[in-house]
Amino acid sequence: MWNRALLVGLLVFALVGAVGPLAVYGLAAGGVLAMPRDLQSWGLFGDFVGGTSGTIISLLNLLVILYIAINVQAIQARQQHDRDLAARRRGLAFDMHREWNSLAMYEARTAAGKMVRNSPERTLDQVDAAEPAETAAKLWLVIAFYQRLALTLQHGEIDTKVVPALFGDTFVWWHRHCFRNQLRPTGWESWTLMDYLDQWLRTNAPTADHALWTSRAEAYGKAGEGSGGVTTGSAG
Repeated sequence: MWNRALLVGLLVFALVGAVGPLAVYGLAAGGVLAMPRDLQSWGLFGDFVGGTSGTIISLLNLLVILYIAINVQAIQARQQHDRDLAARRRGLAFDMHREWNSLAMYEARTAAGKMVRNSPERTLDQVDAAEPAETAAKLWLVIAFYQRLALTLQHGEIDTKVVPALFGDTFVWWHRHCFRNQLRPTGWESWTLMDYLDQWLRTNAPTADHALWTSRAEAYGKAGEGSGGVTTGSAG
């Protein structure tokens, strides 16, 4: 809006600079837009117009340069802001991926995954009530992680291009074996975010990738049922 107003102002200034000297000279010569009738008068007219218009044109050139400089600076600032924002979003995605694959989180999700698959018929509030607090807390670490991931997507704080590749496979497993059947019946608010993340991946991840993740989740589930859940660490 400010740039548009400045541009309009420059155009008005240029128009006044072009017409103004003629009007002033005409009025000063004794009539409205009176024009010279001899060579000497034409010479005086040319000197007047040239001197007046030259000053105005010089000032106009300065204003145009200033206008261009301001716009170039604004464009560069927007481009730098976009680069910084993209870098921050990409950094958050990889920071969360490192957190997910840290030793502490690996141990927590492995234990939580075994607990989930050993009690497929129980809802999470039942699991929470039956299991020791330390064991149940590991499950809530996983849920809290995916809650944060869903919120970063909702608020545009993370690089959406890398989210499917970094988190899609493991989330589909957790959604398939835990969130869908054990968290949803509880009615807890966290299910809303899990459902959002599931729908987001279905919409934004490549169809072939999502189909592969789903088949893997089903295969790991069958393997886990037959092996005491030992594959949860690799799948989840």
